[in-house]
Amino acid sequence: MTINKRQGSRGNIPTLMKELKFILNQMWSKDPFMYVIVILNSIINGVLPFIWIFAPAYVIDNKDKGLEFFIPFFIGLFILTSLMKFLNSFLTGNYRMRMNNLRYGLNTNIINYSLSLSYSKQQDKKYKEIITDAIRSIQYPFDGFGGIILHMPLIFGLIISLIGYLWIFTALEWWLIIYMIVLTFFSCKFIYKTTFIYDAFWNDIDYTWEQLQQLNYELQSPISKLDILMYDYNTLFKKYYSSITKHWDNEFVKSNKKTFTLNLKAKAISLIRDVPIFYWLIVNLQNGSIRLSEFYILFTGLFSFVIIVDNLADQSAYLVRDLNLFKYYFKTLDKPVNNYKKVNFSKIDIEFKNVYFKYPKSNTYTLKNINLKLNNNESIAIVGENGAGKSTLALILAGLYEPSSGEILLNGKDINSYNIDRKSLVSAVFQDTLVMPYSIRENVAMGTEKKDLSEVYEKTGIDKIINEYDNKDEQILLRTLDDNGIDLSGGQKQRLFLARAINKSSSHILILDEPTAQLDAIAEKELYELYNSITEDKSSIFISHRLASTKFCDKVIYLKNGNITEEGTHNELMSKNGEYKELFDIQARNYKEEANA
Repeated sequence: MTINKRQGSRGNIPTLMKELKFILNQMWSKDPFMYVIVILNSIINGVLPFIWIFAPAYVIDNKDKGLEFFIPFFIGLFILTSLMKFLNSFLTGNYRMRMNNLRYGLNTNIINYSLSLSYSKQQDKKYKEIITDAIRSIQYPFDGFGGIILHMPLIFGLIISLIGYLWIFTALEWWLIIYMIVLTFFSCKFIYKTTFIYDAFWNDIDYTWEQLQQLNYELQSPISKLDILMYDYNTLFKKYYSSITKHWDNEFVKSNKKTFTLNLKAKAISLIRDVPIFYWLIVNLQNGSIRLSEFYILFTGLFSFVIIVDNLADQSAYLVRDLNLFKYYFKTLDKPVNNYKKVNFSKIDIEFKNVYFKYPKSNTYTLKNINLKLNNNESIAIVGENGAGKSTLALILAGLYEPSSGEILLNGKDINSYNIDRKSLVSAVFQDTLVMPYSIRENVAMGTEKKDLSEVYEKTGIDKIINEYDNKDEQILLRTLDDNGIDLSGGQKQRLFLARAINKSSSHILILDEPTAQLDAIAEKELYELYNSITEDKSSIFISHRLASTKFCDKVIYLKNGNITEEGTHNELMSKNGEYKELFDIQARNYKEEANA
């Protein structure tokens, strides 16, 4: 099994401070009241432990007083602590809600970054990982960005408590204070390291989660289940599951051993630290140097101090870990800026001149020496067998890929010289076009402000579909977001996609890249004729490995292995008796057999 580990690190201090400063600025600019909550929560978290230390000591000093003293005292103590806990709980819930609002705002930036990338970069593994890591850094409320914000009141509260305990310990001998601080530092250092051991463990097995998810997907996929039921896949799946879980177990055992060793060292240092202090307390209590109430405060304070310091070490480690996780978000702040111009063209003539294209990390050209003209309002059929390069040519024309070499001319000039967004000139229905889980209207409009879509509905036959439902074009499609959503047939989907394409008013070119591949040959022919009849005011590219679209097109391009091998009208190519005619005759016989079956 191939292993690809994504290495983690604790980060350096300048980088961590940069991330912390960014978060503090986000809080200040988006929701400054969060600072008020942090201050109040920190004070409550820091002060509350001392109430339970000083209140019993106060009772010990006043043990000879009657009930008239203790009843009001305990009632007041109960009211005070209850109010502090209630306020703390209320503020914490409010704080988390505000933190989630900030997270959602950052998620919007990641979406904008993803949408700003070119199509080729969106397919690049490097950029996919940037987006995945950025989402992970803000996705969960207790990790990354959310964890950092939630740790703040806890850490500041622990610091307040720590200062308070150090003030209490001023009653000790000065050498005991120094002794305690030094040994506490080393104890905390070991506790701090334990967090990063498990952090490293999760980094080491991170790549296996993707493998496990893929295995689970295959087990749940209806398509895969057919093969699983037909063949004995159990042995194969068990092999991969066992490989993953065995790796987890081995790494977990190693992490546990390291953690146990560090915790043992930390506890040994704590024991060496605490014994002399307890001995000093007992001796001074016995010789009357400190009162019983003072002994109680120091004795209880020492135990609480140990817990506070351990928690502070843990929280500090969590903060560093979350800051280190959040660093991936910053890569999405560098969005490419495209200052495209808006140009109104009265006509569109496109020409490919000596265009070559190969995919990244590939040594083989998918398209070779493509020379092609698409005149204004002309229709072209690009045909050929699977893998000939038809879809790649469509993606280049749509501005989703750039040629590796050669040039594309728009009205006789290099298309890049216009500084326009080429996607704005094109509408397309691709092989894998998706129905969105929204209303029919939203699926057609796709964010445009056009209010009246009745003409588009009528042209494409969508009006007949709409009239079948009470909600008309507000009817929700699919059941992803609404249990009352509906599913469309293959032909209905194609009409929906066509409506979406022709509703894009800025487009001059319509690309249909095998959108009817799932339909039978007769239904495909009917839809292509519909496409042709309602797109007379646009240049059209019909792409298919089946030849139902070629007769009504102005020109036919036959692609083979990335080369244009034949070009002309349908009748011209048929008269040449080349590969186009051979493929057309084969398909024609198949269509007749289907019709007679």
